[in-house]
Amino acid sequence: MKTYSILTVLALMLALTACDKEKQPIRTNGGNLKGIWELRVVNGGMLAYPPPILPGNGDQWRFSETEYGRYYKDTLNRTGIYTISRGTGTDPNTQRTIDQFIFDQVPSESFELRDDTLRFYYGPIAADGVILMYAKISDQF
Repeated sequence: MKTYSILTVLALMLALTACDKEKQPIRTNGGNLKGIWELRVVNGGMLAYPPPILPGNGDQWRFSETEYGRYYKDTLNRTGIYTISRGTGTDPNTQRTIDQFIFDQVPSESFELRDDTLRFYYGPIAADGVILMYAKISDQF
């Protein structure tokens, strides 16, 4: 009889903890550009100790197969079409060849999608440049 009550308690505990959707991690395909990317890290710049960047900050890039949207504080700032020019961008810190976005037919940010992180390069860190790193928060546009 005690075996059944222990099993019942364990099953009840498992059922109660498995129902909390808020604690479950978001599963996304970080190797695919399509989706919503939110700022998580700023490397470089003038700040010795930059403040933490928390989830839900609203600094986002959103990509479909051909369109992009740029959001600041959850407000659409810019939208249009994009293509990717492979191998035409440069990491200004190491001079490595990386990819470059073409936004609305104008060459723009050098970037790379590496280790589930979308990185934008804005000048060399030694000259107060920054690397902005975005984490994928959704596979939807």
